[in-house]
Amino acid sequence: MITDWIAVVRDGARFHYQYEEGIAQARWRECGVLPLVSGAFVLEDIDWVRDGASYGDLHVDLEPGMWPIRMAVLEFANNVKLPLLCMFGSPHAVTSWKPADGRQPFVDCDRGVVCAFDLVTRPRFASDLLADDDTYFAMMDQAAQDDFSVVLDHDHVAVFTFYCGPGSDQYPVWLGQDESGRTVCVVVDSLVMRD
Repeated sequence: MITDWIAVVRDGARFHYQYEEGIAQARWRECGVLPLVSGAFVLEDIDWVRDGASYGDLHVDLEPGMWPIRMAVLEFANNVKLPLLCMFGSPHAVTSWKPADGRQPFVDCDRGVVCAFDLVTRPRFASDLLADDDTYFAMMDQAAQDDFSVVLDHDHVAVFTFYCGPGSDQYPVWLGQDESGRTVCVVVDSLVMRD
């Protein structure tokens, strides 16, 4: 269950990962905030945004406002870094967790790079930002190398792009709800330690 996993992935926790030598440490990183104007929160593969595809995206209705972003990253002594969790909002008021609603309780990803944004910004994001190859590849490189995250604010289009893994997979998305049933936290599990 995601509650157990979040509790285990505390800052400084040590893990052995079967595909890398040595012991790694988990680090939580503050990654800025994502402004949600409409509250229609979207998680989507970067290539599907760019191609204008209408499949594979995951929508969650959240309260409009500024949503803080944190990522848990597994760090090895040889500078290899692997993403563990990506969290939007805060888990402190969460009283229960459930899989995301909709067609699928996961974000489908082909390239390992996921974008998080407000649905109203999607057309502008796709046309203004990803139509340009240089911008696209720069975002891919930064998401994969720069602590797995980037907050991009271009002409009032805010997008958080993060690296989930090396290739195609389906990453579970969990919704944390408070006592009133309101979603106050969204977590993407990159499945790194679930093999």
